[in-house]
Amino acid sequence: MQPHNLFFTMSLLALCSWLSFSQIPRTLSYQGVLTDSLGNPKPDGSYSLTFRLYEAESSGSVLWTEVKTLDVERGLFATMLGDQVIFNPTIKFDKPYWLSIQIASQPELSPRIPLTAVGYSLYSLKSDTAKFAISSPQQPFVDSARIAGTIPHNSITSQKILDGTIQRVDVVPTFTAPYADTASYARGTPAQGYVDSARIAGTAVSAATLLPGANVSGTIYNSPIVQITNNDSSSGGGYALSAKNYSHSTWRPAIYGENKGLSAGVYGRADNWNAVVGWNQSDNWAGVWGRNIGGGIGILGESDNGIGIRGLGMTGVLGETQGGSTSPKYGFFGTGQNTSSGSTYGGYFKAAPEGSGKHYGVYGYAENSTWTGNNFTYGGYFETRPLADGYHYGSYGTATTSIAYYVCGVSGYASNASHGFAYGGSFGTSDSGNGVHIALQGWANSSSPSGNHTTGIYASAENSSNGEVYGGRFQAIAWSGTGKNTGVDILTTGGSDSSTYGLYSNTFNSSTGKVYSGYFNAEDYGTGTKYGVYARAPISGWAGYFQGDLGVSNNLYVYGGTKSAAVQTDDGSFHALYCQESPENWFEDFGEGHLINGKITIKIDPLYAQTVNTSTTYHVFLTPHNEPIVLAVANRRAASFDVVGPVGSNNSFSYRIVIKRKGFENQRLTQVKGLTPAELEAEHERQRVTSSQHLQQLEEEREMRPLENNR
Repeated sequence: MQPHNLFFTMSLLALCSWLSFSQIPRTLSYQGVLTDSLGNPKPDGSYSLTFRLYEAESSGSVLWTEVKTLDVERGLFATMLGDQVIFNPTIKFDKPYWLSIQIASQPELSPRIPLTAVGYSLYSLKSDTAKFAISSPQQPFVDSARIAGTIPHNSITSQKILDGTIQRVDVVPTFTAPYADTASYARGTPAQGYVDSARIAGTAVSAATLLPGANVSGTIYNSPIVQITNNDSSSGGGYALSAKNYSHSTWRPAIYGENKGLSAGVYGRADNWNAVVGWNQSDNWAGVWGRNIGGGIGILGESDNGIGIRGLGMTGVLGETQGGSTSPKYGFFGTGQNTSSGSTYGGYFKAAPEGSGKHYGVYGYAENSTWTGNNFTYGGYFETRPLADGYHYGSYGTATTSIAYYVCGVSGYASNASHGFAYGGSFGTSDSGNGVHIALQGWANSSSPSGNHTTGIYASAENSSNGEVYGGRFQAIAWSGTGKNTGVDILTTGGSDSSTYGLYSNTFNSSTGKVYSGYFNAEDYGTGTKYGVYARAPISGWAGYFQGDLGVSNNLYVYGGTKSAAVQTDDGSFHALYCQESPENWFEDFGEGHLINGKITIKIDPLYAQTVNTSTTYHVFLTPHNEPIVLAVANRRAASFDVVGPVGSNNSFSYRIVIKRKGFENQRLTQVKGLTPAELEAEHERQRVTSSQHLQQLEEEREMRPLENNR
C-alpha cells in the first residue's frame, strides 16, 4: 500500500448515516480532500476513486468495492458510498470496518480509515430492539426487534396467542385434543371421501371397520375375495381403488399382487383408458413392478388396438431378468403381429421433447462378467425377419426436442475394463437376398441456421492410454463374391452457394506425433491395379488441389495433359510454363568456364554426380561468350571433362551437361500400366449409375420418412 505523503493524502471530514423511524438507509456520506505530497490541494478536475471495505486494518479480504468518478474543486470532494454498489446484506455494521481508497491506478492509500459511529446512531442500539418493540402497536407477527425484552422462555400463555391462528399443521402428528379427535368428533363431522384414525368410527365406514394390518382372506369359487366397484359413469367419476404408501422401506408397495397358481398377480382390463396405472415419486422403485421367478413373464401387456404397456417417468419401463438357466433370459421382450396393412412394432420407444436433459428413444445397458467363448453381451439386440416386401427395421429410433440440446434417436455406449472389444454400436447385415445391404445408414434433416451442423453419422473416439484411436473405422471384407467392395461410400449433394464436400477432414496433434489429414493405403493383394487415391473431376475442375509441398514416391504420369508450372506475372495472372519431355531419363546441369591459353578442365559437381551415372556416355553443349570461336569437348571422364579452343584464347563460355539418371539408364518409352483413360471413364460411368440408383433409393426413403414420423 502507498503512504500518505507520496502522491495523495486523504482527510476524513465526516462519516455519518441517517436513521429513519421505519428503516435505516444502507448508504454512507463521505467527504475528503485530495492533496499532493506537500499538502497542496490537487488541481480541479475529475478523478477516478476506488473505495473498498475490509474487516481488518491490514490485509484481509475485500467485502465491498465501488468505483466512482468524482469532481474535485480546490481539493474537496463528496460522495455517497453504497448508492451505486449496494452493501451486501452480510455487512451489518455491527463490528469494526476499515475503508481503503485508491486514486486511479495508484496503489491503495495507507493506512486504512476505521469507520466510526455518529452520536445519534448510538441510540439506535436500543431503539431498534426492546424499547421500540414495547412502544409499537400490536403486530400480527413477531420479529427479532419486537420479541426482545418482555417475554421469558417457556412462558407464552393462551392470552399471548391470537385466536384462530393455531392450525392442525402447526402441531406434531401425535397431538390429540381431549375427545375432539376421536369418535365423538368424528360422529359430528360431515362424511369424508377417505378414512383416517379420527373418522374411522361411527358413520364414515358403512360395512366394516378395518384396522391397520387387517387381513381379508377366504375361499370363493370363480369370484374375487374383495371386489370394489365405482358405478359413477360420468366424466367426473373417481377411482375404484386408490392406494398411497409413504413408507421409506425398500419393499413396501402401495399395492402388492401375488398369485401362486397359474394366473396373474395383478390383472387389469379397461375399455377406453389404461387398465393398470402405477405412480411413483421415489428415486429407486417403480410405479408398476412385476416379478416372475418361474418360467413366465413379469409383466405382460396385450392390446388389440391400443398400447400393451406404457411407462412414464425417469424410467418408463424397466425390464430385468435373473436366474441360472441355460435358456434365454429377456429383461424386456416385445412382439408385434399385424395381418393387415398397418405398421407393426414389437417395441416402440419415443423420447418426448419436454425437459432440458438428454433424450433417448432407446437406452440399452448390459453386463457380463464371464467369458466362455460364445456368451456375447448386448445392451440392445434387435432383429427383423421380413416375410414380404417393404421396409424392415431391426432397430428404428426417433427422438424429438424443442430445446437447444442433444437429441439421440439411438445412443450406444460400451465399456470394457479388460482387453476385449467394446462397441458402442455394432451393425451388420446377412449375405442373403440380392438387394442393397447397408449395415449402418445415417440420415439427418435440418433447417437450422448457419453455424449449426447437420450430420448424418457422427463418430467420436478418445483413448487416454497408448492404444490406437479411430473416430470412424469402416471395412468392406469380401474374400468371395464378385461385386464391388467399398469401405466408405460417400454421396454429397448441394443446392446452395455454400461449398459441397464429399469428404472433409481436419486433423491436429498437440504433441510430437505425425499428422495426416488423409492417409490412404492400397495393400498389395491380388493381381488388379491398385490405387491409393483415385480422384476425378470434369475438365473445368480440379481432380486434386494441393496447397503445400507434394511428394511422390515412384512414378508420376499425366494422361493427355502437360506437366506445367503456374507462374504469376506482373498483372497478377498466372501462366503455364511447360516441362521438356524426353523418351529417356536425363538429368542436366549448367555452368560456366574460362579458357586459359586455349583449354580448361571442368569438374562435374560431386553432388550432381551422385544422381546420375557418369560411367555412361553423356552430352556436353558449349556456348562461347563475346566472340564466335570454335569450342570442343575432349576427354569425357567420370568426374570431369576438357574444353579446348583456339591456341592462346582466353575466352569464357557456358556449358550444359546431360547425363542419364542413375538406376534408369535402360528405360526408354516404358509402357504405362493400369487402366487407360477410356477404361477409367467406363468405370466412372458404372459408379455414376450405382450412385444415381442409391440416390433415388434414398429419395424414396426420405419421402416415406414423414409418414413414419407421424405414426
